[in-house]
Amino acid sequence: MICMRFWWFSENKEIAASKAPGENLNWGDIQKMKLSWRVVQESMRLTPPVQGSFRVAQEEDMSFHGFRIPKSWKVM
Repeated sequence: MICMRFWWFSENKEIAASKAPGENLNWGDIQKMKLSWRVVQESMRLTPPVQGSFRVAQEEDMSFHGFRIPKSWKVM
């Protein structure tokens, strides 16, 4: 675990050293952060940003705010 922390710190430190003071990260910098990206993915897997469930339209074709929803379609 200590080794992973050191690797994560050194990974981010290298990227920070290549940036000018006050310069924001760009997509290339984010792609270089392999461990940080994996931490974000695992966090999103455990706690998704949008929680909800699908419902199935049980009745005949129905209308919701002007949109037609056919019978047996899944609705979130």
